[in-house]
Formats: sequence, structure tokens, C-alpha cells
Amino acid sequence: MPDSLQKIAEGFTAEIFRLDADRVLKLYKPPFASVRDAEFEKMRLLADCADFIPPVYETVTVDNRPGYTMPFIDGPSLRTLSQNIADPNEIADPMFTLYLRLLNINTPSSFESVSDRIAARITHHQKDEKMRTATLQLLSTLPPGSHLCHGDFHAGNILISDSASYLIDWNGSARSDLHADLAKTLILTRYAPPSLALQGNGYDQRAEICCAYLTHFSHQNLLDESLLTQWLLIRAVEFQTFNIPSFQQSLYLHIQTWLTDTPPNHHQILSLDPH
Repeated sequence: MPDSLQKIAEGFTAEIFRLDADRVLKLYKPPFASVRDAEFEKMRLLADCADFIPPVYETVTVDNRPGYTMPFIDGPSLRTLSQNIADPNEIADPMFTLYLRLLNINTPSSFESVSDRIAARITHHQKDEKMRTATLQLLSTLPPGSHLCHGDFHAGNILISDSASYLIDWNGSARSDLHADLAKTLILTRYAPPSLALQGNGYDQRAEICCAYLTHFSHQNLLDESLLTQWLLIRAVEFQTFNIPSFQQSLYLHIQTWLTDTPPNHHQILSLDPH
């Protein structure tokens, strides 16, 4: 990487570099090189739909790594801001406000379904045959839905600049019921390693943020508790295939029992000891 480029952020799949006063460069890590074209096209389609979705400029390759350029957004992520926030509502409120705006966007016809994507992931990467079969069976019973789902909606992907919010990292965007997106947000917020979700926030506070976020959906009559519970189970199995230690420790011992024996409610899934 040229010394002249300053790395300003890093996520699970890519690194962000400052190009100049107005632009940044997103370069994918080698295991995720194939992601670039799909994400660029999705953001190109969506940028005209809402002002909280940054435009993309052009695809590039630097040191054999694919990437693209986009505007520099001068502000921290909500994850960074959350380190100095004690009230969980100050995190949950802007998340929900932004998500309501996302629900107003019509899903492009070219977007795949979340169910198809998860089914492929579990089919190829879930080694436990009993768990794989039960999860795919559960997934096949759920309504397909038509909402635009971001696919990675959490505080680290929300940037705040001059009191405006921007939502980045659209590679996982797809079509589904909103509970598919909500379930992933809750699992990430509650159980993800700090580098993936909320840095500096204790797990007790994470539980409070989840509760506050869910309350918004309930008050707006957007919450179906049965659907949420089923999607939480599916998302938990999906995350287990990524071999992330905290997900393994917190969820694996419970998932198989829940899928095949005693179905939980969403409160039980979100109240495990993450340690």
C-alpha cells in the first residue's frame, strides 16, 4: 500500500483509506475480493434513492486489491460515539430513525433474497448435519418478504456528520422480511466482538441497547415476536459458520437444543452470558 494513503478505518472485509480532502478508497481484503463488484453495483443503484446512502464514484485496483472510491464523510461512526454514551436510548434512537428511512426504499428487482443467501451459506459451511437440516427446514417456512434489508445494520456502519446520518457497507443488502435484518442487528449488537459492533460498551449495556431498539419496533407495530425468534435462531446458526469465537462460545451450546427440542423466545436468545 502506498505510504501516501492514510488508513482511517478497517472492518471485517475491507480497509478505508483517505485519498484526498473529498474522497476515500475502500480496498477489500484478499478473502473478500469478489465482493467489490456486487457492492459497487448495489450502492450505485441505491444512492439515488436516499440521501443517507453515499454515492460511489469508480472501481479501482491498488496493489492487486479491488476497491472503489466514494465521498469522504467527515464524522465518527455511532460505534465510536457510543463509547462516551451511557444512555442506551442515545444509541438506539438514531439507529431506529435511520432504519425507518431505509424501510421507505423500494427494493431493486435485481436484489437476491436473504433466505437464498443464508441457505447457501448454511448448506456449504454448517458441518453439523442435524443443525443444518433443522435450520434449512425452518428457513423454508418463513415468508420471503419484500423489504430492503441492509444486511449489516449496526452502529459501526452508521456515520454521523453535521447531525446527518449515513449508512455504509451495503454488500449484504438483499430482499426479505424486516425481521431478518432486525435479527442480525440484535445478534451483532449483543454478541459480536468489540471490533465488529460496539467498542467499549459492556455486554450489559449492549443488552439495554437491544431492548431499547426493540421497543421502537414494538411501538410502531413493526414487531412480530414469533418471526423475530425464528430469524434470531437462523442468524445464530449463520454466524456460527463464520467461526468467530464469541459467537461460538455464546450461542453454539444452545442452538441445537433450541432448533430440535425446546423453542425459545427472543428474550432467551438475547440474554445469554456472552463470556
